[in-house]
Amino acid sequence: MKEISTRTVLLPYQHRIPRVEQFGHYRYARANPGLETHFHADMIEICYCLDGVQQYIVEGHRHYLKGGDILIVPPNRAHDTGGMPEEKGELYWIQLKLSGQGEKLCHLPQTKSGLLLRRLEEASNIPFRGAQQVKELLVELFALSTHKAMDLGEIRREALLLRLLLDTLDLSQRKLDTEVSQRVILIDDFIEKNLYRNMYVDELADLIQVSTGYFKAWFKLNTGNTPKEYINRKRMEKAKEILPMESSVTEVAYALGFNSSQYFSTVFRKYTGKSPREYIQELKKVRED
Repeated sequence: MKEISTRTVLLPYQHRIPRVEQFGHYRYARANPGLETHFHADMIEICYCLDGVQQYIVEGHRHYLKGGDILIVPPNRAHDTGGMPEEKGELYWIQLKLSGQGEKLCHLPQTKSGLLLRRLEEASNIPFRGAQQVKELLVELFALSTHKAMDLGEIRREALLLRLLLDTLDLSQRKLDTEVSQRVILIDDFIEKNLYRNMYVDELADLIQVSTGYFKAWFKLNTGNTPKEYINRKRMEKAKEILPMESSVTEVAYALGFNSSQYFSTVFRKYTGKSPREYIQELKKVRED
């Protein structure tokens, strides 16, 4: 079954949630054009990356969000995707106004809503891990926000948003799981050394001494990607490094363990939004300018 890309942006007159400027979601089956440099005046933007990997640059700070990560973008800070596309994956974002102008955030008194937003702002510009309950809240809240509120719908929406924001704040204060980090570093090192050949899931599972079935679930939970997608992303990053130095696309394809240049080109476009030749031509143009 062919994957379908979707992108939905809800504005205030559509979602009708006070103090929320924009509520958005995309699920991309392949890379799409990146974000141009912009900022949000007197608003924080919370990005929930559910699947895939996404690069953001916030006033010179480069962040790589992987599936399960959350990033809070500070107010009035220029940010973009650093010339990279919005990658294959799934992401939600919510923009919250710091100044309510009479609007109440989730019916909270002004002092309490101000405290909550300040604490969220203090956690900004440093990615942190999310949790399953956050995904469930996002899915439910977005579904309610895309339909006209009926009966107790407005109360449910604001209750869900409040729980989402409080859970996000709690998650921002958790310490990173060092065991997970060490395991991912070990796997990264193995993948980097073996990009030229086919790698198998049982090899990766053996590295951290778990069963193949457990490894697949653990890996998806902690990286936001299946092992195959993760390896392909690593290969595409390496491809971008070596394409300008090699004489042909076919040589790069074989050097990275692909059986044909056609399949390599298909994967490259899926993750970068360009064919290998288009990527090389753009690099040349930039250098000539």
